Amino acid sequence: MPVIGVLPILPGDYTADALFLTGGNATLSAAMVAVAQDHFEARTVAIISSDNPGANASVAALTASLDLAGIAHTTVKGGDNETDAGFQGSIREAAADDPDLLISVYSGRREMSFARSWAMCSMSLRKTSTPRRSAWAGDRLRILPDLP
Repeated sequence: MPVIGVLPILPGDYTADALFLTGGNATLSAAMVAVAQDHFEARTVAIISSDNPGANASVAALTASLDLAGIAHTTVKGGDNETDAGFQGSIREAAADDPDLLISVYSGRREMSFARSWAMCSMSLRKTSTPRRSAWAGDRLRILPDLP
């Protein structure tokens, strides 16, 4: 039975009898790195991610793209259901080496907890996020336009 999905993230998604509406990790990671490089002029990036098969595949694609662009990176893994306090710890750990940009691979309701924790940590670090294409630069929140 054919499947229609929105976002392919696992390697098997690309060989399945399925139609996806986006390119998933195959195109999204390179676009995120282009934004990091061209918009934020990042030379170092910290990644915060849950530790599950989908997030791990996304992080692998992202770090491969960062490597190709020559951008140094570090990854901090958290749980699938982090509390605000858990996110605060991950944010502080990710910011310890003062990266130019922080990328969150969390999504959905976890992204809102991440945003609250970010505000509570009072970070001046720039942050970009995959699910909502939102970006924090200093203390201003901007929504980046959807890409075609």
